[in-house]
Amino acid sequence: MDDIEAFARANRRKRGIRFAILGLICAAPFLWVGYSCQKTRAQNAKWREEERARNALTQEEQAELDRLLPEIAKMTQSAAKAFAEDVTPAKLAAAVPGEGRCGREVDRYDYPVLKPGEQPQPSDIKSVAANLAELEEQIKRDDDGATKYHLDRARSLMRSIDDTVIVVGERTEPVVLGDSFIPGQVRGTAYVYSARDRKIVCAGDIDVQNSAEIAFEYTTTRYDVIGAGNKGAAAQSKLAVDLRERLAKAIKSELRQAR
Repeated sequence: MDDIEAFARANRRKRGIRFAILGLICAAPFLWVGYSCQKTRAQNAKWREEERARNALTQEEQAELDRLLPEIAKMTQSAAKAFAEDVTPAKLAAAVPGEGRCGREVDRYDYPVLKPGEQPQPSDIKSVAANLAELEEQIKRDDDGATKYHLDRARSLMRSIDDTVIVVGERTEPVVLGDSFIPGQVRGTAYVYSARDRKIVCAGDIDVQNSAEIAFEYTTTRYDVIGAGNKGAAAQSKLAVDLRERLAKAIKSELRQAR
């Protein structure tokens, strides 16, 4: 009888061990997922702290931001009115390129081209007020407060309100003709108006056209195996981008101090 009970106990122990091992096998994926999640959270927290440290403002940078925000707000209130008085077709025509390089940082994706005699509008200056309000709201919402990102945006707003680029001349858009195209062209004069100095500070003669060759991609469909429709649209879009980029590059390189 004792041998039977001992045998039963041994079997129960074996079953218990097997169930324990089976339980560990079943739980292993969940334990691994939990460990991985914990490890990932710890790594993300570390990266977050490193990013916070990189983006934190120094005392000098914080002082610069504190100075820039009210200065931008003040300038937007008067710059639009001053622009209308200082930037007229007659004053633009009187400003001609000199010898010295412009020395102003101008960097914009697209430059509308005004016709000769057309009154420029301070659209860039007017948009600064809205962008400034958005920036100040972002600083309030950000858990880290003001960062280097916010300072960079404030600097960009100051540049955009202080230096406005106006292009006056003629612009013809490129035209796609099957496998060839008629290049677009921009010919005229670019000017930089300084709201701080209240005058045209730079000017440069511009004469650019599309590149001789344009590379682009397009898709085909089962109903348009040669991609005729998509090909024309892709070519037209690429030509427009190419002309904008060449105009922006020419403006940066040709601007000189106005005289």
